[in-house]
Amino acid sequence: FEDDDVDGSWDILNIDEFSPAPSESDGLLHLVAADDTVWYMADTAGLVFKTVPSTDFRVSAEIRVENMAGQPPEAAWRIGGLMIRDPVPLQGENYVLIGVGATQTQVELETKRTEDDFSVPLGHAPFVEAVAHVRICRIGDDFHMALRTGEGWEAVHSYSLDLPDEVHVGLTAYDWNVTADSRATFDSIVFAPVANMADCYEDD
Repeated sequence: FEDDDVDGSWDILNIDEFSPAPSESDGLLHLVAADDTVWYMADTAGLVFKTVPSTDFRVSAEIRVENMAGQPPEAAWRIGGLMIRDPVPLQGENYVLIGVGATQTQVELETKRTEDDFSVPLGHAPFVEAVAHVRICRIGDDFHMALRTGEGWEAVHSYSLDLPDEVHVGLTAYDWNVTADSRATFDSIVFAPVANMADCYEDD
């Protein structure tokens, strides 16, 4: 990420769900969620994305979520994340997400599967700070979530979801509060093809 504005190779869904608009500086992408925004059930927040015409790939991102004073976000539901989504949901939203931030009671990693507007979020591994290097690996209709630790890439959770070959893949931030107070910063997003499960846990 290099420019002040998000470059033209990226598209933005629901730009009004960010406030201000997404921006780039010092090699970082900054997403500030507007008030009362969320990816949950039928509700949609903003997404900075690319269209990926493949069923076998991995995507990794480095994420930091803070409040506007630069401290860990306070509960609840202030998340920055990585998402793979159906571009044309016919019977409701369909996507998988891995993110980090304040969930209902604490700062932790969150994964989520939504099918036809029905969401199942799961919390994992409490964090002191909302900082994480995360990955989603797609092999067909299976989506494998991973977290980068000192031991390498570790499996977090897997979901099956019937998504089309061509999907939206991108970065999001949401803040499900009357007054938003969070910012998600992304240091990088890296795409790579995969041939098998072992590739899901290789370094970029």
